[in-house]
Amino acid sequence: MPHHKRQTKVATAPHRDQHRQMLLAVLYLCGVVLVINAWLVSQQMITF
Repeated sequence: MPHHKRQTKVATAPHRDQHRQMLLAVLYLCGVVLVINAWLVSQQMITF
């Protein structure tokens, strides 16, 4: 049991880093989508 507990404790650090990477990727994708959306609006290809 102590070994299993230690294993989960070790697995918390990379999980947090992976979560942060995923959050950054989502923010980056949102930024790209906003830029593309703004470009399309400026090109008047999208009419709201």
